[in-house]
Amino acid sequence: MSTQTGLPYKKKQQAAIKNTIGTIEVKDSVLKKDFQHMEKLAGQLEQTKDQALLKELHRYFHDLDVVINEDDGSNTYFDVTSYGKSVVKTSK
Repeated sequence: MSTQTGLPYKKKQQAAIKNTIGTIEVKDSVLKKDFQHMEKLAGQLEQTKDQALLKELHRYFHDLDVVINEDDGSNTYFDVTSYGKSVVKTSK
């Protein structure tokens, strides 16, 4: 399959996510923990088709986006990131 929705495309995307996350320098220890977990999830996705792992990885990206950009307008927050919990806790 050579389409962007095919399996080879998804595997390339998972590898790209894993490799990119591993190169980002993060000074905040809590955020670094989240990035390490995201890298682990992306690595596991390279080996399996587990939709639950994909869903969890997506929720990490989503929640960090909401926290870092202060809102995405969707009113959806999954509360999965340690960094998000620390930011929400300190901002109240």
